[in-house]
Amino acid sequence: MIRKLSLVSLLILPLVITSFGAEKIANAFVYSGESIFVEGKEIELVDYRITNGKYEVTLRIDGDEYALKEGDSLKIGFEITFFGREDGKLSFAFYISALPCFEELKEAIIYEGKTAHVKNHEIIIESIETQEERVIIFFDGEEFAISKYDKLESEDLHIWLFDTVIGLGNSYAVLKCRFFYRDIEDNLFPEHVLRIPSTKEANCIVIVGREGADHEIADKIAEFLNCKVFYDDQIKESHKMKYNFILIGGPCPPCGKTDPANKITYELVEKGLSQKEYWITGNGSREGFTYFNDPWQYGTDVIVVAGSDREFTWATGENFIEIF
Repeated sequence: MIRKLSLVSLLILPLVITSFGAEKIANAFVYSGESIFVEGKEIELVDYRITNGKYEVTLRIDGDEYALKEGDSLKIGFEITFFGREDGKLSFAFYISALPCFEELKEAIIYEGKTAHVKNHEIIIESIETQEERVIIFFDGEEFAISKYDKLESEDLHIWLFDTVIGLGNSYAVLKCRFFYRDIEDNLFPEHVLRIPSTKEANCIVIVGREGADHEIADKIAEFLNCKVFYDDQIKESHKMKYNFILIGGPCPPCGKTDPANKITYELVEKGLSQKEYWITGNGSREGFTYFNDPWQYGTDVIVVAGSDREFTWATGENFIEIF
């Protein structure tokens, strides 16, 4: 079901947060010389200026000062993205989120009156009000009126209206898109688990058992993702803190510490996050892969590519590449 999340429209309210489990999304407005508090951090707008027609601000966060241009982001335990002055008033809008900032999302430009397809979703920009920075949009046949930074979401696609532009021949809307994928257990996970969309830079490492028979498909997936391959006995706690993992191979044989196909996959079994019977029977091995959200509690995620034997693991790896 598609939901629409609106911007904060009253400047007297400094911050509004909408929660999705552990994720926080907010639009904050702050006046020069005032401050707001987000997750215990004091954020103060020290000053602002215009450089080459765009705003820059200086923020003081817990005593430290940071300079941000429009579109710049800062990670201080959560993402804060500076968007610029709002509605011609001396207030400034920020997007604050535990999710990746807009700069890491894919962009779609759709002209007024035109139709586009984004990940199998039909999007029509019926009309654009550039002065109001608002559009009438048909998203999968449903009509919405959305303003700048509003979000529309389906189960596998989130889109934001990022900008409205008066073109030479026709006006167009700039949308920012976040894609989601499903694993064999119907879990949704975002694209940035694998790579940072705007740069295509790898956001993960591929891990395979040193003695396992899955090296060829591991190399193929790593080449596809443009990332490095590590053996399971090379992985340290620092890797878990820094990288998302693509694990090649299950905990078998024989589903134990003595000779697992992938030692890190077996850790998931030890932690109780995955049942060893699942790997013994190879459930889902013909269909896809399995996603684990933040199993180490470091904010990094894990995707396991495995089957009940070498052939099923290879087929799962091929399916993984095909989907992406």
